[in-house]
Parts: sequence; structure tokens; C-alpha cells
Amino acid sequence: MSLKPALHPKLYAVPPSDNGAPLKKRGRAEIRAARNAEARVKDAIDRAANVLDRLEARAEEFARQMALLEQRKRAALQRAERIKEEIIERMDAANVSFAPGVERHFKCSPNPVSVKVLDEKLIPAEFMRTPKAPAAAPDKRAIAAALEAGKPVAGCQLVQNISLKWS
Repeated sequence: MSLKPALHPKLYAVPPSDNGAPLKKRGRAEIRAARNAEARVKDAIDRAANVLDRLEARAEEFARQMALLEQRKRAALQRAERIKEEIIERMDAANVSFAPGVERHFKCSPNPVSVKVLDEKLIPAEFMRTPKAPAAAPDKRAIAAALEAGKPVAGCQLVQNISLKWS
């Protein structure tokens, strides 16, 4: 009695033929080995996707933490500035420029004269400076359009990168 592959897929597998030769039957051990190999590949894919998910989640968490730390940094610097201003006011009110502590001290001294801009719109043009133009940069959209139209652009070529997505 002969077993047919379509009726007993666990016993026989019919692999596609590369060269057009007739399909041959495979034994249980060969099928089991192929299934195990396929399972290992699928497990590796799942593990890699899980690692990528965890790394991206970790990067998002870092970005969130960095934003919170940036807020805390701004708040700390603002508080330090308020404390400095209060110390300067108190030393000025006491008419002292040096205040010693046990291990540390405060010393007030005038800074060089500087300009504080109150309203930029009122400043005459002669006192306005024009920033340098940004450095020339390639217009990639125009280059891509030219290359797609068949026009050669020296120093450029169209490339198609590959991205990896997972779910």
C-alpha cells in the first residue's frame, strides 16, 4: 500500500523542484529537520523583532526623560538666577561688595558695560547687521527629478535604500 503525499503531509513533503525535475518524497526525519530549522528561523525573527521593539521603546523613554530633565534644568537655572539676584540686592542694600562665609564667600564686582536691546524694531538700520547666507546645499528633490528624467547630474546618482519594518 502506497501513501500519497497529499493524504499524509506529516509523513511526506513535496518540495518544489528547482530544475523542473519530478518532485520527490521526503522521509519523516528530513521533514522534521526542515520544520525544526524553519521554527528556529521564525524564533530568531521573533526574538530580533522583540529586541528592536524594546530598544525603540527604550529610546522613546530616554527622549521623554530627557525632556523632563531639560525642564528640571531650566527650573534649576532660573532658581539659581533668582537667588543670585536676591544676594546682589541684599549686598547692595547693605552697601557691601564682599560677604565672607565659613568656607565660601560672595563678592560683587561690576561687569563690563554691555548693550541691552529693548525693542529691535526701533534700532536704526546702520546698527543692524545682516547674517551670512547659509552655505549652499544640494537640492535633492530637483536632482532626483532631473535624474528620473534621464538628465545626468555630475556627482549624483539615484539610490534606493532598504528599510526594515516589523510587527
